[in-house]
Amino acid sequence: MIGPMLLIVVIPERRRAANWARIGTFLNGGLFTRDFLLEGIRDAPAWKRLDDAVLANVRDRLNALFVNFGKLRNATEAETEKELIWPLLEAFGWTEMLIRQNLSAKRRDDVPDALLFPNAETKQKAMPLSAWQRFQHGAYVVEAKRWARPLDRADAGQRDEEGVPSTQMLRYLRRVDDVTNGGLRWGILTSGRHWRLYFRGALSIGEDFLEIDLGKVLGLPGCERDLLDKRLDVFAEDDAWRSHIFKLFAVVFGRDAFLSDHRGETFHQLAQTVGSKSRSRPRRFRTRKLLSGTSTHCARFKRKSIRRAGS
Repeated sequence: MIGPMLLIVVIPERRRAANWARIGTFLNGGLFTRDFLLEGIRDAPAWKRLDDAVLANVRDRLNALFVNFGKLRNATEAETEKELIWPLLEAFGWTEMLIRQNLSAKRRDDVPDALLFPNAETKQKAMPLSAWQRFQHGAYVVEAKRWARPLDRADAGQRDEEGVPSTQMLRYLRRVDDVTNGGLRWGILTSGRHWRLYFRGALSIGEDFLEIDLGKVLGLPGCERDLLDKRLDVFAEDDAWRSHIFKLFAVVFGRDAFLSDHRGETFHQLAQTVGSKSRSRPRRFRTRKLLSGTSTHCARFKRKSIRRAGS
C-alpha cells in the first residue's frame, strides 16, 4: 500500500500578484487588484461620470463596427487597424492621434503603430517637432496586430523574440520612457479582440498588465465562453457581469482616464494608489485561481491523485 503523499507548491510573491486579478478569461493581469476592478472602481469619478445612456450608445457603435469588420475575410493587420482598432479607439474618445511615429532620431527600429493625444491642443504642440520628440506630448503608445493574433508568441517563421507582440510593446515602452524622461509610460497592445494596458512603472512590466477579451465581453461569433468563464457571485446574472466588464473597458481604455478629478488625480493614478494599498494587506482569497488553463486541470489531477494515494 502506498503511504500518504504531500504535494507542496511554492509560488513566488510576484507571480502570485500577477495572477491575482485573473477572472476567467474575460479579464486577466496584475496591473490592478481584483477588489478594485470588481468593487472599488465603482467609487472612482471616471466610473461615475460615465452615463449609462452614453455607454449604450458606444456599445451600439461597437456592435455595428464589429458587424462591418466581420465581413472581411482573413483581415490583415492593416485592415484590422483601419476598419476596427482606430474607429474603436475613436468611439472611446481618442480622436487625436498620429500614425507610426519613429522613436529614434536616426533608425527605424522602434516605430509604434500610433501615438494617442489627450486633446487637439497637445497634438498641435507635438506636430512641429521631430517624430521622436512628439512622444513627450502623448498619452498612450499603441501597437496593433491583426484580428485575434496571439500576443505572447511570434508568428510562424519568426524565430527570435522580436516578433513577439508583447516583447515589442516592452521595447517601445522602454524607449519612450527614455525619450520623454518618464513623461509617457502607458501603452496599449491589441489584436482587436484582446486589449492589454501596460504601465512602464509597474513592478513587473511584462506580467503586470491588464487584459480584457472584448470578443467575449460582446459575445462575438467565435469568442464563446469556456469553462474558466464562470460568473462571479457578486453578479446576480450574466448580463450584469458582461455589462460591468464592458464599462470597465470603457473606463480603463477611454480618454477620460487621463482627466484629473477635483484632487488633480487621474483614474489610472487612483487605481494604482488603491491597488498598492490592497496588495500590502493580507487577503484570504489571495490564493484563489493561482493556476489557469492547463495548469488548473493539472492541479486538479494532482489533488485527486493525492486523495487516492492517501486512501
